[in-house]
Parts: sequence; structure tokens; C-alpha cells
Amino acid sequence: MTISAVSIVPCEQPLTDPTWRFISGPVSTVPGFVLHLTNDKGVTGYGYVRALVPLDRSPAEIGTVLDRLVPALEGRDDGDINATMDGLDALVPGWPRVKAAIECALFDLRARTLNTTLSDLLGGRRHNSAPQLRMIALKPPDEMAAVAAGLAREGYRFLKIKISGDAELDLARVRAIRGRVGPGVRLMADANQTYDTGLALKTLPRMAEHGVELFEQPISAADLDGLARLSAALTPCIVEADESAQSLPQILNLAANRIVGSINLRIANLGGIRNVLAAVGICEPAGLRYRFGATFAPRIYQAQALSVALTLPQMYFAHELAEFHHLQNDPFVGLEVREGILTALPGPGSGVTLSKDHPR
Repeated sequence: MTISAVSIVPCEQPLTDPTWRFISGPVSTVPGFVLHLTNDKGVTGYGYVRALVPLDRSPAEIGTVLDRLVPALEGRDDGDINATMDGLDALVPGWPRVKAAIECALFDLRARTLNTTLSDLLGGRRHNSAPQLRMIALKPPDEMAAVAAGLAREGYRFLKIKISGDAELDLARVRAIRGRVGPGVRLMADANQTYDTGLALKTLPRMAEHGVELFEQPISAADLDGLARLSAALTPCIVEADESAQSLPQILNLAANRIVGSINLRIANLGGIRNVLAAVGICEPAGLRYRFGATFAPRIYQAQALSVALTLPQMYFAHELAEFHHLQNDPFVGLEVREGILTALPGPGSGVTLSKDHPR
């Protein structure tokens, strides 16, 4: 089948909590684009690229790159994913988030055309479901604890506590949350690089006393020596690289030198599904753990990440693919969390469908 039509549809998603913030600032709305690829059989596959400044490039910049790349897709065989992506890389180097959206749309289209699931297209599922972790945005300790308690009541058994680099305040956040959710909920903390190595060495063990078992990017992404020191000091707790693991060469270096214990995977950051699988291929022989981190994005992106996650060997800690639940105006339907768990969708493709209320 050949790709006969391509469209780019803006996607604006307000958060249900307008006060949501992390260390870079507040987030009230998530802008992005949904890519529609249709072949001459009338089948459509979808991809998504976020445009949330300062985490991503602006909507105008991303729109300009999409406008350059989209014409090169028309007339291509929808099964020639490798060759198509090679051509796009030659046409416009870089831009991994845009390339990821296009590649995901190609995989989704191919699976839907073959009337199979994306997981089956990638070799088949090893898991039928995946527990999910929800983030708790930066707020005063009591407010964060109240949010955590509400998520626990919904059935989530994994929570991620955003922390800010203020050691005593962050400890108060951890204590308050543990006090509200009890011992049955597993906790991790995400500092978004706000600690230095010395303060992290003093503070993170105190958080571990309250059952925090995973620490995501506690210090600067560039401070690999500091990350290695933390990893050695915090055993059996795990230090996870996020901002330090934004490319395959970075992940290779982290694995080869045993700098961290876990890698945070994101399809958008790594440039697509093929690179995620390559990253897993680096982690597995190195004995390095990995999981999917959070991306504010609609159900299509999360369903595609879930489809990949269910094919992977490891599932040592919860993935973060449920953040669509606090984004409004989702263009897609069909993916829902039940008791803190996402279950494999029957398909075809990624298993979600375009809502009748959104442009086609």
C-alpha cells in the first residue's frame, strides 16, 4: 500500500489542574500536533508530537519542520519504514520528537493495514498488562499528600513525588505522602536535576527511610561522576537517568560505565520505536533496568508506548503512561486505566480510535 494522504491536526489539551507545576514552571495547557497518514486502502495511522515549551520546541518551529517532511511521505510504500525514515533523516537531520511522531504513525498504519496489533508487529507481547505510576506535582506537602491519597483510592500502587531541591521541604513532602498512602504504595522521587551531589548524598538516604526506592535524575545531567557516586552509595535504592539519557550514545555510555541503575525511556526523546528497542538492546546485556517515563500526551502516544512496553523483557517498576487522565480534549478514545493498570488493547494498530468529535 502507498501513502496517499497526510494531514497535520493541531491538538491543544488543557490540564484538569490549572495549578500543576514542576521545577521548570507551571503547565496549564499542552500543545501539540496529531499526524494522520492514510494509504490507498483507506486505512489511517496516527502519530503525535508535543510542542510544550520549554521541554520541546515551539508549535511554530515544529509545524515548520512537519511541513518540510510531510510531502516526502506521500507516495511512499507504507511498509518501507526503515527506508522512509532514512530519507527523512537525510532531508532534515535531527528533530527526534518530530521523527518519532512520523515513525509511530508509520508503525501504526502498517499494523492497522495488516489488521494486527502494534505489539504483534513488533514481535509479540511478553506481558498482557502493565502497572502505572502517577506523578504528584509540586505543591505544599499537605496538598501533595491529599493528591497522593486520591490516586491511591483510584487503585494506583506506584506514585512519583516531584521534589525541588529544598531538602527539608522535600523530606516533608515524602513524609506527608507516605503518611497518607500507607505502606502498600511504592514511591519514587524525581528531582529534575535540582540537587547537587553532596546534598543528594545526605538527603536521598533519608527519603529512602520512608520507602522511596527509585530516584530519577537527582543531579545535573552532565554530572556523570556524581551520578555514579550516588548509585554506589544508595544501593539497594536505584538511581535512574532521565535528562542524562536522551540519546543512544548517552545510554551506551551510562550502561558501559555502570553509572546508573535504570534508564528512563521515552519514544519522543529517542526519536522513535526503533531507537527505544535499540536502547533496550543496550540495557539488557549490561544488566541495566529500564522503564517508560511520563510524557504529557494524548492516548495515541500512550497506547503506542504501552504496545512497545508489553513486548519488552523487563517490567521491574511501573511505567508512566497514564498521565492522559488529567489532560482534557483528547482526540482519541479506547485506553483507560483500571485499578492502576493498563491492559493490552485488542487492536488493530495501537488499539485506540479517533473520537468522533475531532477532525479526521
